[in-house]
Amino acid sequence: MAGFDLDAWLDSGVVRSDSVKVCLRADLIAHHTELDIELNRAKTSAEKQRIAKRITKLEAEIEAAQQEFKFEGLAAREYADLRRAHLPTNLQLAGDQQLDHNPETFPPALVAASCVEPELTFEDAEKIMKSKKVDFSEWQKLFGCALGVNLEVAMPPKSLLATAVLSRNGGSSTTRVRGGSPDPSS
Repeated sequence: MAGFDLDAWLDSGVVRSDSVKVCLRADLIAHHTELDIELNRAKTSAEKQRIAKRITKLEAEIEAAQQEFKFEGLAAREYADLRRAHLPTNLQLAGDQQLDHNPETFPPALVAASCVEPELTFEDAEKIMKSKKVDFSEWQKLFGCALGVNLEVAMPPKSLLATAVLSRNGGSSTTRVRGGSPDPSS
C-alpha cells in the first residue's frame, strides 16, 4: 500500500484501558440498602433529611473502602498465547465441551496479565479469586474488566444527536436522519 506508514499508524494508537472499583465491605453495602429502605419509608421531611445525611456519610465510607484496579488490553498474540496456556482439562471438557479456556486458571491469569495498577501476579489474582471476602460479583467485575479491554469490539462512535442537530441547523452531516427532508434542496 503506497503511502501507508505502518509504524506511524501503530505509534499513533492508544492501548485500550478501563478500570473498576471493588468493595469488600459487604457490611457497608448491606447497611446502605437498609438505610435506603428506611429513607423510602420516612414520613417527615426532617426524618428524610436525617436519613439522607447518614446515607451520604455512608457512601463516602464505601467510596473510601473501594480499591480501584486499572486494566490495559494485551497485544492480540499475547492474549492468544495466554489462552492457549490455559486450555481446559479433559475433565472440564467432559463436563462442558464448549469451554475454550480453563475456568480455574485462565481468569486469574488474564486479570494478572491485564491489570496494570496495582500490578498483580498470577498468585495475587488467584488469591483474590479464592478469597471468601471477594464474592462472585466483585470477582466478576475484575475478570469482566480484563475481558472487556481484551475482547470488546470497539466501533467508531457516531452521535445520532449531533447528526440530527447539524442536519436541522444546516450543518454538514454524513448520516441521514430518519424523518428528515428527502430532498436536499428543501
